[in-house]
This record gives sequence, C-alpha cells and structure tokens, in this order.
Amino acid sequence: MNIIETALKLVKTENPFQALEKTGLGDVFVGYGRNLTDNPITTGEAAFLLLGDIERALDYFLEYTPEWNELSEENRSQMLADRVRDMNEVYDA
Repeated sequence: MNIIETALKLVKTENPFQALEKTGLGDVFVGYGRNLTDNPITTGEAAFLLLGDIERALDYFLEYTPEWNELSEENRSQMLADRVRDMNEVYDA
C-alpha cells in the first residue's frame, strides 16, 4: 500500500462518511471531514459532482423513459440538464 492509500484509509477511519454535518459554530462538513466553511469546493470538484448528477439523471431516463434512444441528441441533452436542475433545486418548506 502506498502513502496515499494509507492516508485515505486513516482519514476514512478517523472521519466516518457523513453526507452533511453542521456544527454548533456554523461550520459545514461533508464526506470524510471536508470543512466547506473554511475550504470550499473548487470548480474542478464542482464539475466532478455535476458529472455524477448527470449520470444519475441519465440512469433515471434510461429506466423510466422507454423512448429515450429515439429522441434527438438535442432533446436528450436538454432533458438531462432540466433533470439535473430539478434534482438540485432548493425548495422552501
């Protein structure tokens, strides 16, 4: 095991995965202890997350839209973009 793999293992052991945690001081943590308050995500990390959202949207359409492959590429692209926006929309309760 190399030093990066060992470090990953140690961090994951010491900081169990949490989708989102807010401390009493207002700090926000995600994943394996990533402090978003002091260390916000980069545009590269945001692009990586967006790709995952698009893949989930595609999986949704492949499962629930039998005519998906018959649609034009333009329509499929727009549907994916719309679905991703819907998945990430913040609604007031």
